[in-house]
Amino acid sequence: MTVAAAVPAPWWLVALVTAVGAGVGWLLARELGTGEYRLEDEVDRPLPGPRAALAVAVPVLWGVLAWRLGGLSHGAALPAYLLLAWAGVALLWIDVDVHRLPEGLTLPVIPVLVVLLAVASATTGDWGALLRAVLCGAAGWLVYAVLAFVVPGGLGLGDATLGGLVALPLGYLGWVAPIVGFVVVAQPHRLRAVHRRRRAGGATGAVPAGLASRTARRRVVACVARSPHAPLADRR
Repeated sequence: MTVAAAVPAPWWLVALVTAVGAGVGWLLARELGTGEYRLEDEVDRPLPGPRAALAVAVPVLWGVLAWRLGGLSHGAALPAYLLLAWAGVALLWIDVDVHRLPEGLTLPVIPVLVVLLAVASATTGDWGALLRAVLCGAAGWLVYAVLAFVVPGGLGLGDATLGGLVALPLGYLGWVAPIVGFVVVAQPHRLRAVHRRRRAGGATGAVPAGLASRTARRRVVACVARSPHAPLADRR
């Protein structure tokens, strides 16, 4: 597999996407700050952090993605990664708060990502990238679904859905990105198992599997975004 040089985005696109991200982040902070996603027995607990963190995280991530991936598929692929960042911020907030990954959020995002990546493939005529993305997304879901059944209590089907959601756009970048993502994401789950064993022995402080996996996946996306080369497979 060859690696193509990244196509830098113009400064005005980065500025525009960052500005729009600020508005989207403010709306997300206002929506999640109400805690309406909580169950009845969870409404009295404090929020997991300041709502301003949501308002800042979205434009920062959007700006970085526009800077590094703004030229991918002539800019047509960027909306898919912006959606991924928005969903990731929302899911991280909810998971830290209630240790759940609501399928009402994860499931609708997946078909939208497929449509957005299909538009990108139609722009370049590279349907192989879309096929690779779909295969990686399906594989990501399957691997985590199997692990959820093989290792009960460590993962849930919500993690499997999230695994497919993240592997889908990473697969559009190439074969390597989702493989690296899986390897990196697996490590926090090992740490969680250690914490669970310590807790069984009387220690406290277990780490939620969803939180650990989300942190690792964000590191993978950040590494992709900071890379001097976009990990795009040779499409010929």
